[in-house]
Amino acid sequence: MRWSRSEEQDWFNKIRAITNAVEHPAEYAQMLNNAGLREWRLGNYREARSILEESLSIWLKLGTGNDFGKAEALNRLGMAARWGEADINKAESYFNQSLALFQKEEDDWGVAWNFFHLGGVASDRDQDQIALSFLEQSLSLFTELGDPWGVGRVSQFLGMLYLKKEDYKKAYFYFDQHLKNDERLRFMDGVLVALTNFGKLHSIQGDYDQARQYYLKSLTISRSYGMKADISINLYNLGVLALHQNDFPQALHYFRDYFESARTTNEEMAARNFFIALAAVAGGTNQPEQAARLFGAAQEAENRFSSFNRAVLNRLIQMARDQLGSDAFEALQTQGHSMTLKETILFALELQHS
Repeated sequence: MRWSRSEEQDWFNKIRAITNAVEHPAEYAQMLNNAGLREWRLGNYREARSILEESLSIWLKLGTGNDFGKAEALNRLGMAARWGEADINKAESYFNQSLALFQKEEDDWGVAWNFFHLGGVASDRDQDQIALSFLEQSLSLFTELGDPWGVGRVSQFLGMLYLKKEDYKKAYFYFDQHLKNDERLRFMDGVLVALTNFGKLHSIQGDYDQARQYYLKSLTISRSYGMKADISINLYNLGVLALHQNDFPQALHYFRDYFESARTTNEEMAARNFFIALAAVAGGTNQPEQAARLFGAAQEAENRFSSFNRAVLNRLIQMARDQLGSDAFEALQTQGHSMTLKETILFALELQHS
């Protein structure tokens, strides 16, 4: 939990360099499971998937009697699919396969983990009651097992679920439980996520200065540990926070840094998020034509935002629509939609310096 990224990578490289390492397939595959999880934590989703697919291939060749390692690989492949590929159907399939194996082994810890992830999948689909059921079952198992790390993970997602339901009292309770567990364990990956979630909570409640402090603290920790995904998330959150405050130069600064960070892991998704953000900035800075084109290029990226953040994006886009008129706005929006990803990235990068 307090892992040293460089030390772990060094040992991984040494083991892979041993020519007869594969003569110990179970041990080698278990090492791959752990390495895949490390790459996932760093936001290197493609690398994580490649390592975990290699691991699963070994477990399948080993056959029966190795269900725990196979179940673990499937669980982590689900994580890579959900966060790296944004493919929740594939993720759900992996989690269900993993769950069946852990249930067969009567391994409550593995069952708890898959309930946790299936709760996340249900939440992604806005199936909040199903998500709540999975997460509560997961929390109950982790509590019975005396696993504070598991309790921290589920508390994080329960807090996010209640935040979405606008039950801020319960959201605060679970975020606080999450943060305290991870601070006690010195699990910095979890600490920075908890700080980000407190930033969201304070932002929604209109305490922008406090929200900014939480985001900046989380950003500092994520940079010091090389957590690519969390660096990107915090930069984007800071940009959106600046939009709420109509601080467009600051928003542009954070969105630019976000794109340069996030494009290394998933350029298309990063670009769509970048386009909708710049469309909002353009709408707020009297550049309605650019706002319309970028809004078209974003291709429904605003659907990934919470209702709170979608409101500020919609407000700024509406300003551009009102300036141009609906017909002109929609014509330019169609132009933006027809541009290639590469063309739009060049257009967006030119806009930010104009």
